[in-house]
Amino acid sequence: MYQLKTKIDVHSEEFQANRKAFLKLLNEYKSILETTTRGGSEKSLKRHKERGKLL
Repeated sequence: MYQLKTKIDVHSEEFQANRKAFLKLLNEYKSILETTTRGGSEKSLKRHKERGKLL
């Protein structure tokens, strides 16, 4: 596979700070995605079931 040449320093403080911020956002995204995949929060699920709605 062809390697892309870059001048990005993956060991720099700026890169590490950006990586840390990105990973934090990614974890938040995954958490929200998991909640929506389940059909919402526990409160929402309970409300829908009480109303006889399908999930």
